[in-house]
Amino acid sequence: ILGVYHAFKACYPYLKKDDKNMKARFLITGSAAFPNAMPKFAAYTATKYATVGMQRSMVLEYKKENITFNQILPTMVDTRLARGRKTGDGNKPDSVMNPWDLNDYYLFFMSDLSNRVNDTLIYTSDFKEIKSIIAEAPSDKTENWDVFKDYLMEKAPKIYENVKKLGKLVDFIINQPK
Repeated sequence: ILGVYHAFKACYPYLKKDDKNMKARFLITGSAAFPNAMPKFAAYTATKYATVGMQRSMVLEYKKENITFNQILPTMVDTRLARGRKTGDGNKPDSVMNPWDLNDYYLFFMSDLSNRVNDTLIYTSDFKEIKSIIAEAPSDKTENWDVFKDYLMEKAPKIYENVKKLGKLVDFIINQPK
C-alpha cells in the first residue's frame, strides 16, 4: 500500500491534469487476492483490500482534477516473488500467468479508448476466459464488442455479467494482432 501511495505522490506533479478531453491516468497493479481471502496470506490479502480502498478514495478526492484511477487484479504471475527460482523454467502451472500476459491491460489503459474508464477493477481471470472464447468463436462473432457480447452472453453468462461494462477493453483485446 505504501508503494501505491508513494508512486502517486511522486507522479502527481507530472500528471497532465489540464486537458479536459484527455484525462490523466493512474494505474494500480493489485492482485486477485483482493476479493478472495486465503489462509496464510492475511497480511498480503489485507494490503490488496487496502489498494482497492485507496483507489476508491482517490477517485473521490481527485474527481475535479481530471485523473482516472483503475486497477489490474492479476492472478498469480510467474515472478520470483511467486515461484522463486522456478520462475521462467517453462514448467509453470496453467493457472500462473506469464508477465507478458498483462501487456493488453496496460496497453489498453495507455490508449485513448480508456480515457473515460474510471474506478474499475480488471480481473484478469475473466479476461483469460474471454480470450479463450474469442479464440474458439467463429470469426463473424468476434468482429467487435457489439457483435461479440451476444455470443459471450450465450456461451458464458457469468463472465458476461462480470465484464459487460468493460466493452472497450474487450473490443481492444478482440482487435489485438493474433
